[in-house]
Amino acid sequence: MIIRDKICNIFADYGYDINDQNSLYEIDSLSNINIIIDIEDEFNIEIPDEYLDKKLLINISALESIIKSLKEN
Repeated sequence: MIIRDKICNIFADYGYDINDQNSLYEIDSLSNINIIIDIEDEFNIEIPDEYLDKKLLINISALESIIKSLKEN
């Protein structure tokens, strides 16, 4: 399963139907925290605080890029 599919599945677990056009701004802060924790667990990464600014997590493509860059390091 590719990164994008895994991300979408995590969001779906919380009741969000997310695709590349959907903004992640619509997600409430409690769900956002839980989703970030699930993403960290799924990809065995730790997302640094500077990436948690909602301006950086604007859509699935941005989140996918962040995950790819963290997995490469």
